[in-house]
Amino acid sequence: MHRTRAQPVAGPAGAHGFATPREVRTGAVVYDREFDGPGVVRAVHGAHVELGRPTGYTWSTHYRRLRKGSAWDRQQLRALARLHRQRQADPTWTPTPSPGKTP
Repeated sequence: MHRTRAQPVAGPAGAHGFATPREVRTGAVVYDREFDGPGVVRAVHGAHVELGRPTGYTWSTHYRRLRKGSAWDRQQLRALARLHRQRQADPTWTPTPSPGKTP
């Protein structure tokens, strides 16, 4: 099932979410329900949280779209970091365009 918007969250803290932005800590691994993936908290600006991935990709989201990162989420980020390092070390690697898309 593909979700285009964050699903409603039950209760003040949601399904292991955060009740207030003050609970979100810089450096913590969190899962963004809208992005549908984990990230590391880079900064908190009021209700908005800046997240990052090991590839250097960053984005901002509302704290209510986040939940605390699980062991699986931390493992995903470690694997992504390892893959990114491998690709950066291989000068012959080039991204392959998706079928039906032109560069």
